[in-house]
Amino acid sequence: MAEKRLHKLCCYLYKEIYQDIENVLLKEKMFKEEQYKQISTIGDIPKERIIGYLKKNNKNKPAWLDNIRELFDIEEIENISNSLIFFVKTQNRVFAFTNGYANSVVDYTKIEWDFGVKVALNALAGNEIRGLDTRKISLSTHQRREISSSGSTLYEYDFDFDEEFIDSITGRSRDEDFGSSVTGRESLHVNVNMNLMDIEDYCKNLLTVYNKKDYIDKFPFFDKLRINKDEQVYSKFNEQIIEAIKENKKDRIQFLYPNIDEFGAFNYRFIYEKKYKDYNDISLDNILDFIKDKKIKLEELCLKKFSVKISHDEYNKTYSLLDYLVFEFADSEKKYIHTKNLILEIDNDFYSSIKAEIDQCEVSNIDGLKLPPIHYSDCADSSGRMSKKLEAEGEYNSRVVEQNQEELVNLDKNNFRNFPDRSKDQIEICDIITKNKKFICNKIYKHSSAPLSHLFMQGLVSANMLYEVKDYRIKINESVKSKFGDNFIEEDNINRSEITFVYGIGIESDGRIAETLPFFSKISLRQNIKALKKLAYNIEIIRIPLKKMIPNTRFSADIAVKPYCRLSGSYTDAPLERLEEKIKNGF
Repeated sequence: MAEKRLHKLCCYLYKEIYQDIENVLLKEKMFKEEQYKQISTIGDIPKERIIGYLKKNNKNKPAWLDNIRELFDIEEIENISNSLIFFVKTQNRVFAFTNGYANSVVDYTKIEWDFGVKVALNALAGNEIRGLDTRKISLSTHQRREISSSGSTLYEYDFDFDEEFIDSITGRSRDEDFGSSVTGRESLHVNVNMNLMDIEDYCKNLLTVYNKKDYIDKFPFFDKLRINKDEQVYSKFNEQIIEAIKENKKDRIQFLYPNIDEFGAFNYRFIYEKKYKDYNDISLDNILDFIKDKKIKLEELCLKKFSVKISHDEYNKTYSLLDYLVFEFADSEKKYIHTKNLILEIDNDFYSSIKAEIDQCEVSNIDGLKLPPIHYSDCADSSGRMSKKLEAEGEYNSRVVEQNQEELVNLDKNNFRNFPDRSKDQIEICDIITKNKKFICNKIYKHSSAPLSHLFMQGLVSANMLYEVKDYRIKINESVKSKFGDNFIEEDNINRSEITFVYGIGIESDGRIAETLPFFSKISLRQNIKALKKLAYNIEIIRIPLKKMIPNTRFSADIAVKPYCRLSGSYTDAPLERLEEKIKNGF
């Protein structure tokens, strides 16, 4: 029997359609740019089954050298690295195994992106998880890494089963023959005692573990988002993402690093066919700038041809733009999220449960008060393009309070600060407060996630301060004393069940909030609802409609201007229906 030794393997699995090693090679990059050379196997193994390529004595100037030379006299020095990639074909599937920096010549457009994580989920002992990389599926597309010094269950991590998606998971395998330590993401990293002459049998074992359904019992949440490879669904995604890029819909398009380790990249080169340009980050604005600068026709844009080459210290790596792109879309009755070049189908029960929790909190009025519409007018800029000029949020809040002066106090932009032990905190408790202890926070949804993210954060921060800081409660009482009297809220033993946080969302679309908000926003709102309820507060959500001030509005030619009152013959800030009525009646 051949001698076994500990191997630290890093492997990738290619998609089923690529059944020959020849079809997965990045030939231009491997053989011309990177100068990889074929190496021989031990024994008579056909290259159609196993073939290896080596790049040796690769020299690179350290990325830090030029900067350090501003202070120190250093002669020319170089880092030297060696890299190896070998391919194995078994059961009509192709694997790649990498060493050194060889992962830079893996064609990421052809791999199974769920291979490593699914093998790890099936192979791990449930109570021996050592680390997680996760990403939030919400307005704030954050990525996070959490590591434990000892084996733990997933429930012992700060993992949100409803809002986070596992990018990578590390732990001990329940089968020592399969491997001791396992890390799964798009690639699989495994420490295993074996002889590499048995690599074909090991690859068969990898396929078996990849196709198992054991993970469903241990990690049932994982299939709340299921991979969908249907070509018709992909076609629908492509159609909708191009349209969203055209319309600059930042609320629907987010970007995440394919791997957290790529966060330190100092340059991103956008490449489309033979055109390229360097940027310091990936954003929709930069993508639109590149498209405009290189005169790429949006109607002809093929995202599969759009790649991003990153520079990261001593190596370069090229991804598809699709590896970074996070986008939600719908097809018929089903909802999907595109992330890491995968399309994830959202489980209908999961989606319905999110909507139901939001729907339970939606109200049509606040203690009988129906919030009036937010006014807008259609305005033209200097080029003649029409857009909506919305009433400023501060003006809207003032108008609401003016119409209900005995019931409401305006706290908009009334920032509280200089609390003992929290001198740097600057908090806006809410926009409007009612005599029945309802803290109203209003925001207009302008097809961008930022206002809603700010709205939810404002409410949660205020709720925490209200609970934790007595001086905060004192300042609130001082702010409302003239209308609501002394001791509006208990300063020593606050009764949180008497307090309600109200999110007023100004939105153009008709219908319930749970139906009209994008999925990312629903996730964030549901998370916020849970957090406020955990703090023992009540929560309500109310839709604030948008209303056009007058059907026939005139505009100046040079700037977006105030609406034009036909009867007075002048421009005005006032709601036109009320002003024109006054003019008719002679004031």
